Amino acid sequence: MPLTNLYLQGQATTSGIVASMIFTLAIGFIPASVIVFIVKERESKIKHQQIVSGVSLSAYWLSNYFIDYLKYVVFILCTFGIIQAF
Repeated sequence: MPLTNLYLQGQATTSGIVASMIFTLAIGFIPASVIVFIVKERESKIKHQQIVSGVSLSAYWLSNYFIDYLKYVVFILCTFGIIQAF
């Protein structure tokens, strides 16, 4: 028996909801990778070592911001690419 339009629309809606849940879970891992660095920094006192070595606080935080920004940009570009592929 052929499938009805209502059934096909329901199937498309379900697959869209599943795909959005998977993207939501994937997006949750990016802040987790940022938190790992913060915890590791506290544990090994990297910031203190760099300040003692002569690195300014603004350079330290600007470099952290830049690296975090790059993590998000790469992830967002990959996400847009995947969305365009589908």
